[in-house]
Amino acid sequence: MPHLPCAHRAIATSVFCLTLYVAAAAAIKATIDTDERVATPVPHRYIHGVIPDDARFQLALPDNWNGKLAVYSRGFSGTELSTGAFKTTALEKGYAFAASDEGWNRLTIAKEPEDTYYESRQRIRELTLYAKQVLTAHYKKAPSRTLMMGGSNGGHHTKWMVESYPDLYDGGIAGFGFNSQVSQWGSIATVLRNYDVIAPRIDDIIAKRASDPKWDPWLVPLTPPLTGEQMQTLRQIYSIPAALKNGHAFDVGRRAGSETLWKSGYAGFVGYLRDSMPRFDETFNPGGGVLTDDELKLWDPLKSPKHVQKELRKLDLTGDLKRPIIIMHGTFDAIVSPGETEGYQALVDRRLGVGNTEKVLAVYFIPGMGHGGPEFDAVIGAQLDALEQWIDHRQSGGKRGAPAPASLGGYPRSFGRDDGGVGPAGVSQQSTSFRAPVPRFADPDRRAKLATAFPEIDRLFRDYAASAHVPGAAWGVIIDGQLAHTGVTGYRDVPSKAPVTADTVFRIASMTKSFTAIAILKLRDEGKLSLDDPAEKYVPEMRALVYPTSDSSRITIRHLMSHAEGFPEDNPWGDQQLANSDARLSEQIRAGIPFSNAPGVAYEYSNFGFAILGRIVANVADPSGSPRTGAYTKYIRDHVLTPLGMASTTLEPSQVPADKLAHGYRWEDAQWKNEPLLANGSFGSMGGMLTTLSDLGKYVGAFLAAWPPRDGAEGPPIRRSSLREMQQVSRPAPAVVLRTANGVQLNSGGYGYGLRITQSCQFPTIVAHGGGLPGFGTQMRWLPEFGVGLIAFGNLTYTSWPRTFDAALEMLARTSGLRPRVIEPSPALTSARDSVAGLVVKWDDAVADRVAAQNLFLDQSKQRRRAAIEALRTQVGACTAGSGFDRVENALRGEWTMSCERGRLRAAITLAPTNPPTVQFLSVGLAPQPDRVPAGTCPQ
Repeated sequence: MPHLPCAHRAIATSVFCLTLYVAAAAAIKATIDTDERVATPVPHRYIHGVIPDDARFQLALPDNWNGKLAVYSRGFSGTELSTGAFKTTALEKGYAFAASDEGWNRLTIAKEPEDTYYESRQRIRELTLYAKQVLTAHYKKAPSRTLMMGGSNGGHHTKWMVESYPDLYDGGIAGFGFNSQVSQWGSIATVLRNYDVIAPRIDDIIAKRASDPKWDPWLVPLTPPLTGEQMQTLRQIYSIPAALKNGHAFDVGRRAGSETLWKSGYAGFVGYLRDSMPRFDETFNPGGGVLTDDELKLWDPLKSPKHVQKELRKLDLTGDLKRPIIIMHGTFDAIVSPGETEGYQALVDRRLGVGNTEKVLAVYFIPGMGHGGPEFDAVIGAQLDALEQWIDHRQSGGKRGAPAPASLGGYPRSFGRDDGGVGPAGVSQQSTSFRAPVPRFADPDRRAKLATAFPEIDRLFRDYAASAHVPGAAWGVIIDGQLAHTGVTGYRDVPSKAPVTADTVFRIASMTKSFTAIAILKLRDEGKLSLDDPAEKYVPEMRALVYPTSDSSRITIRHLMSHAEGFPEDNPWGDQQLANSDARLSEQIRAGIPFSNAPGVAYEYSNFGFAILGRIVANVADPSGSPRTGAYTKYIRDHVLTPLGMASTTLEPSQVPADKLAHGYRWEDAQWKNEPLLANGSFGSMGGMLTTLSDLGKYVGAFLAAWPPRDGAEGPPIRRSSLREMQQVSRPAPAVVLRTANGVQLNSGGYGYGLRITQSCQFPTIVAHGGGLPGFGTQMRWLPEFGVGLIAFGNLTYTSWPRTFDAALEMLARTSGLRPRVIEPSPALTSARDSVAGLVVKWDDAVADRVAAQNLFLDQSKQRRRAAIEALRTQVGACTAGSGFDRVENALRGEWTMSCERGRLRAAITLAPTNPPTVQFLSVGLAPQPDRVPAGTCPQ
């Protein structure tokens, strides 16, 4: 077996000195007291000692080494032997394992390099370097990768070390750690002193929570009710504000659902303070004698002297994360709040810019888990494997490995907060009672019903293609993000009569604009630009523009994205600019652009504007000076097309295989005449893309998948919130009134970012964009609330699809499968409904006071509201409260019907933007007859 020079097997009363010299100047000395063979969990060499005179450590070197090193930092109460499942898992996977002894049981650290309570960064760094020395000597080669890991305090230290030494560690596993000593130890004292007040009722609280996990103490009181003081202290456990020295604020309140752990962990919490608080703050002694437990509970580190707070702040994290870290945290952790992990996600977001956090931080919450335990231990191996894959993926530029998974050990990746805890309404900024369940499609046969319309939809498209002289066409129906049906007709190449197939590549013209908008938003999310930046900041040629008035605002990126820059509408002039060179675009801008409006006051469609956006993408993403068109094209390929798997999509016609390319035509003199395909150029960002049904189905599917807003892992190409932002009106356009077979229809809306958004009496949101160039006409349209979309290509100049799309949607509607998602009420709304229904059945002033927002009885007095309800009850007789809603407009607004002896009542409520959400609007009146239908299609 390879061995260390100077290393010796331990003798009980002997201590040996080991000095290793990989490089004389960098060698680290250690005192070794144990060096022996160990058989479990796998055969390995075990070394134990001290570096250099007071930092105890252990080092395990497996016989079957995988070439990598795992460095471990302990929890608060650790000793040199309490490495738990981390060591076992690491050794079984072939890692060498180095662990340090937690510093809390030493009064000082030699020379006090950073702090006197925890392991210092310097000590962990020395252990890491020493372990690398030993590995190099033992195995005759240096480790290829070094990982940092630990739980609790060790979880904090993992984040702390990976932030501080990105060149020393390749990544880390940071279990259930905190962000600051102030937040961690201050919250323990806060929990204790407030718990003492509610302790007489804690068993009632635990029992109530067990019977109703979504129980809200502020809407459904205990019997008998908690006192005002008890309610206040309960709130102060659920919500504990915290902040770092850089001002980053978060909440470390304990999750509702963890109450039983408050009780069982109480003695341990007190023990933490007994052991630690006197070392944290020697100035705290309110009684002047020996500190009592009751005095310890009063400690608030935010009120400690400045020198104490400065010392406590030495472990504050920064969020400056450059290497990947995986965190798993229990949702019911009563020792280290899951709010610490949520706060760290927000901290990294703040430091790196929104959208960059997911590149280096992957968080997974384990529902119901406390402070570590078997649930966490069982997934350490999965965390290691995922971390290795993630590091490989990052280091190889995506050629091997994989990004952080969407779920780990069955627990979904979180992008903002945990979902396993139940937060009572209004207890804190992290309350979950206002969070409604995700809207859902209620009909399990919906997709089968929609499919019955496919044959008729095929007939519609074929008939239109024939009547409009479209040489060839392809169309598709998208349901729930997937291309559910396709159809084709005609020729992609007229002279050879080559037929259109499902994989024929068509130019989609102005539909390209949304790809450019995605690129801009990705750069925005990465913190590389702002939508409100002047466009001339990134396109210097624009600085010489002469604006139409002296008070005109400078053109911003947002103006360009929403066609509000003031340039004149430029169809079809823009079509012929597609292949322009980079130099030509610069010349056109420098020559001056006439304005039809001042920027920011009106919508007017501008291809020129999106050509400028393409230049912005190129200049921001690749300022190296390479061809601007090439830089834009590469960015779109690398950051939009490839992540979405759009392998057949391109901006350059010459890259399309000849047997796949659709040629464009115009119908003239009763014949089809070829329209030459323009090459990709500086105007390509406004209309140059070519694609297939399959690829465009994936693209539209990504927009549909952004709905509804929800928690959980995100997919490419950009954040769901940014995709939804594209689908919101940014610049209103004039409303249009149309006469249809069903009567008069109003269509209103405007332009989002690269997409048109309208609203009709039938559909609350219609997202669409067409594309027209010489030789082509295309369309994509989808209904976010319904999860359905349509796409179509035609190789005839300006093929017009809108009427066919209208008819196809009508066919889908006739199946009865075209129904929107059902909006679910939030727990707060359901609780308020039950309380208000109870008031209708039998008025109770105490209940009314509890559920009423501040304005409710100022708008109309309590006495008048009670009298009005009693008068209704006299008219219709006794009523039953019932359950459920007739209509839920959103998480905090709904209405329902109550059955009574001689009729029915209709009630409606809206909750206020308060914590907790209380009733700000209340209406109770006679319900309309069941068969009464409002006139007209739009709401009256």
